[in-house]
Amino acid sequence: MLLCWSRDDLIAYSRVRCELDQSLRETVSRLRLHRRGRRAGRWRLPAVAGVVTSSRSASNVNINKRSADSDADGVAVANTPVPALSTDVRHQPHIPSYQIPTLIGRRMLSTNTGHHAACKRVLIHVKRSPSTEQPTTVSNSQPLSRSSNFSPVPSLYVLNAAALAKPHAVNQLAIELSNYNVDVAVITETHFKTKHSDALVSVPGYSLCRRDKQGRRGGGVAIYVCSTLHSTPWKYTADDRLYELLWIQVGGTFFGALYHPPHSLYATDSLIDYIEASIDELIHDFPTTSIVLAGDFNQLSDSVVMQRTGLTQIVCQPTRGSNLLDRIFVSSPVYSTVRVVTSIVRSDHKAVIAFPDSRRLEGKKTLKKVYRRVTPAQHARFLDYISTLEFDVGDSNQPDTQNEFDTFYHAAVRLLNDF
Repeated sequence: MLLCWSRDDLIAYSRVRCELDQSLRETVSRLRLHRRGRRAGRWRLPAVAGVVTSSRSASNVNINKRSADSDADGVAVANTPVPALSTDVRHQPHIPSYQIPTLIGRRMLSTNTGHHAACKRVLIHVKRSPSTEQPTTVSNSQPLSRSSNFSPVPSLYVLNAAALAKPHAVNQLAIELSNYNVDVAVITETHFKTKHSDALVSVPGYSLCRRDKQGRRGGGVAIYVCSTLHSTPWKYTADDRLYELLWIQVGGTFFGALYHPPHSLYATDSLIDYIEASIDELIHDFPTTSIVLAGDFNQLSDSVVMQRTGLTQIVCQPTRGSNLLDRIFVSSPVYSTVRVVTSIVRSDHKAVIAFPDSRRLEGKKTLKKVYRRVTPAQHARFLDYISTLEFDVGDSNQPDTQNEFDTFYHAAVRLLNDF
């Protein structure tokens, strides 16, 4: 037989409460049995000795619900006597004390009705005074001291010019520096001699610092620094003119220009020792400065330079054929954009440009211009037409020169427009 229960019937059965009689409760208390329905499956703690007895009646106490303060540490248990007993069971030793254990904690009741108390906002607004702001530009009137604030690293241009002394080389370099908005330019193989004055090889808007090769042809290094930046040459205490290494301070950065010829008069190890000693002195005198070493290193090994100086090489593309000769070594990652471009200066080397920001280099633009076609047929038509053209000078002994020139000019312009 199929039994059908309605929703109201099921709800009515769920509300039925099973009441225990007095004898059953006495048996449960005597046997110290635990009742079910405790939160999280934890049992009620047993009564401890030396408890405080509450004088309140237990008639309004729900025996199936534990106090909310039962989880507190160091709680005290109060035993409340059960009313409606015919005799005082507390004076009968053979009858157990029927007391409902009640946990009383030391926690203060929360007055907040919500789940979480509202947290106070810890963020504050700080108004920065204009007088406390640090300038980000480099002053041109005063040189930077060793404890100067951080300044942006200038952009860098590196090129083996294969002689800046050749005709129009300096002018071409000036145009390239202006187009790329370069701050510092390191030029190797300048081929400058004492007969080349600074005024002759200077670039407008840039200051020049150079180190010419002595005793041999070729070689030489030079550094062009933008006039808006303060620059100071720096010389190593054990300076040796045998090596073509030039140092200059621009703001908070030291730039070194190096040219290592393929057939040098010195050993490669001695050059590495000289570079290492120079950088050690720089770091000792200026501990917080940035160091940039650039130029034409030829066959000098990158690994040797990095191991001896602690600098990092950042150029990855070849600069002369399939060889990477022109390089940039830095003490910290100050340049995020490094490009190898073809220079307008006549040289068998390519130029290297490094920027501290993500700047996009615009390539060379091709401009198309339309000219007149020069074909044999067009030339034949021109000769046929000009053979029939006559210029009437006039019979006057004193002709008007201006009118005759105007007549010839208009005829020549018409021929250019037609042919």
